Amino acid sequence: MHTQNEKASKRSCLFLSILVFVVLPFSFIALGLMLWYGRQSSGNRLLTAREASIRKQGLPIDDASVDQFFKDRTDSTNAAAWQGILATMKTEDFKASLNGVGILTGVVEERIVPDHEWKEEAASLAFLEKWKTLHAEAVQLSIYAKPVRFPAVFDSYNTQLTYKTLVTEARELRQVAKLLELQGRVGLRARSSTVVRENVDAMLGLSQVPTGYPILVSQLGAIAIDGIAIGLLKDAIEYDVLNEADLQRLLLKVLSAVNMSEDWKATIAGERGMALPIFTDPKKARAIGIPSIPGRSRDALLYLDLTDEVMEIPVENLAELKSKLHDFELKVQEIAKASLLAQFESIITQQTFPSWRAAGDAFIRRALQHRIAAIAMGLRLYEDRHASLPSSLEALSAIPLDIKRLAPTNNTSFEYRKDGGNAKLWGGSYNDPLTIAVEPHAAQTDNEDNFSKHSREFWLWELPAGKK
Repeated sequence: MHTQNEKASKRSCLFLSILVFVVLPFSFIALGLMLWYGRQSSGNRLLTAREASIRKQGLPIDDASVDQFFKDRTDSTNAAAWQGILATMKTEDFKASLNGVGILTGVVEERIVPDHEWKEEAASLAFLEKWKTLHAEAVQLSIYAKPVRFPAVFDSYNTQLTYKTLVTEARELRQVAKLLELQGRVGLRARSSTVVRENVDAMLGLSQVPTGYPILVSQLGAIAIDGIAIGLLKDAIEYDVLNEADLQRLLLKVLSAVNMSEDWKATIAGERGMALPIFTDPKKARAIGIPSIPGRSRDALLYLDLTDEVMEIPVENLAELKSKLHDFELKVQEIAKASLLAQFESIITQQTFPSWRAAGDAFIRRALQHRIAAIAMGLRLYEDRHASLPSSLEALSAIPLDIKRLAPTNNTSFEYRKDGGNAKLWGGSYNDPLTIAVEPHAAQTDNEDNFSKHSREFWLWELPAGKK
């Protein structure tokens, strides 16, 4: 009897063990897989519907549609001529001639402006003489440039096929800008309004060349070229080199970029189109170092939701845009601190989603640089017509120039102060261009580095009485 009870007890223990250690775990696993499969199935349906909606809007969702989006935004007319210029600048002959030409080698230790010593002047003039035909071709192509359709292969974020090409092109176009700047600065030292205007005009046009790529790296390259043009324009305004006709001509081009451009939302759409294939194609994920993880529909939907949020932020008010992009980035950062499920369902999003706050700052800076440049140009135009700088910015309505439209925000304005015949115009700072101080920003340290000095001085326009 005792033995039978022991056997029954052992059978009960075995049954319980099987139930606890085999059946229940497998049941939980099976239930989890069923829930996961159901969630992914519904996610796939939602993703398909979202992609169809995006495609219906004429926006890209994969490599083929990104390619078409690029073609729709570009012109191939001058592509071969541009490729010829870039090919020439990659030759050993061109590279060897750069010795002693700091602007093109990136080693500039002195301001290249009138009445200042320029140690590299002889080498730079010889360089420009050697490549005067190349410079003339660059000017001719740049002044009325449209976004150029260079040969391109769009393969999501495969760096070997896409980003390597785009980064290389951005670097090469920047060299073209430096060639134009060099000739412009020679004209600045000679106080030649025509030469300065021609090269500023060309650089502003050149900045349009890469904007057909709906990709951040190309857009930021365009903004960098634009900044070089505004830098030369600033020195020309401060030294009062540009005559009234050239000021008026350049002012029209400067005013065309005082607001957030359509390129902002096109770039958001392009980056989304580049990213989406990674969520469904394991090979594309592995190409950029992301492990192949099945069931990425929810991950893709999160990416789409976040992108929609960025797209819906109004761009008319730059302060509001900057603030909302800051809040949005904090929200994106919180994803990494969310539940394990939320983290699992955002693996690719976390690795591929751009920092739209940093990108937005660059777009905002460009708009503000154009606004303060337009006001400075208005001040010189007023001086040319009235023989003195105005006592206040409101007087620029006579140009005519709409100062309210050019204000940094709805509640602030650029600062302007006239002292005798001279004046100063200033804005914010590199990191906070929307906050305008009562006084121009001063150096923070005695050993201020060149970048900090340049960034600070970029927002302060010194306007001594004209020398024309």
